[in-house]
Amino acid sequence: MILNSKMIKELIVEQSMICGFRNLEIQLQPNGFDLTINIHSLTQMNTGFFAPVPEVDFDNSNRKLPKLMRELVSEKDTCLGLTEGVYGFEFNEFLNLPNNIMAECKPRSTMLRCFCDVKNSYWDRGFSGKSFGLLVVYNHCVIHENARIAQMKFEMLEDDGNVYNGIYL
Repeated sequence: MILNSKMIKELIVEQSMICGFRNLEIQLQPNGFDLTINIHSLTQMNTGFFAPVPEVDFDNSNRKLPKLMRELVSEKDTCLGLTEGVYGFEFNEFLNLPNNIMAECKPRSTMLRCFCDVKNSYWDRGFSGKSFGLLVVYNHCVIHENARIAQMKFEMLEDDGNVYNGIYL
C-alpha cells in the first residue's frame, strides 16, 4: 500500500521518519514528501576529481567509493548556476524508515520542465541516514538552496524481519 499524506505525517510526527525538513506543510504532498537539495554538498561528477577510482563488486569486499573533492558553493552562497553535466549532492532530509516501510524517489515535474533529472536508488525498510543523489542538468539551470527537487513515495510492506543492513547506516 502506498502511503497518503495523513499516514506520512503521522509517521513523521510520531516516529521521526523524516528529520531535517524545511517546512512540513509545504513538503508534505498528497502521495509523498518533497525532498530538498543541500547545494553546499554539490560536486560536479564529470570533472575527473575522483580518488580512489570507484570499484563495485558482488560482495562488497572490493568496494571503493570516490571521495568527492570539488566544492562548488561557498557557505555564503544561496544559489548556484549549473551548466550541463552531472552533479552529486545530498538531500537535506535525514530518513529513519520503519521496518515495514520502503521508499523510492522521482524528480519533481518542475525539474523535468527545467530539463533536469534527479537520480537515486530505492531506500530499503529500516534504512536510517542521509541520502546521496545525482542531479543531471541537460540545460543551464539555477538551483537555490533548499529547492524542492524530488518527491519521495513510501510503500508499506509486510514486516518479515528482513531490513536494510548495508554500509550506509
